Amino acid sequence: NQCVDSICNTILVNPSSINTIEDNQTVQIYPNPTQGTLNLTLPFTGDMRIKITDMTGQIVWMNQVNLSTPKHTLYLESLSKGIYIIQIQKEDKLLRANFSKQ
Repeated sequence: NQCVDSICNTILVNPSSINTIEDNQTVQIYPNPTQGTLNLTLPFTGDMRIKITDMTGQIVWMNQVNLSTPKHTLYLESLSKGIYIIQIQKEDKLLRANFSKQ
């Protein structure tokens, strides 16, 4: 990747996490694909909003949580089979990752 006369921000993406180089924050989700139980390992604790959207952008699940540990489990058995985007927002930090439900 060549950058000429511009500022470059590199983002590494894989199906179970997103990592921005500038702040080195990652969310890990597993198992992926899931049958309904989705485990999260987050880079922070405290108050945050967890939102799940389908591929059309429709919100299918959302919850405000206050986590005392970086690990959290979501129970998503009610979701239909498909690919989803999970977004975790804490103040000005926003982490995203894709996962699939079988």
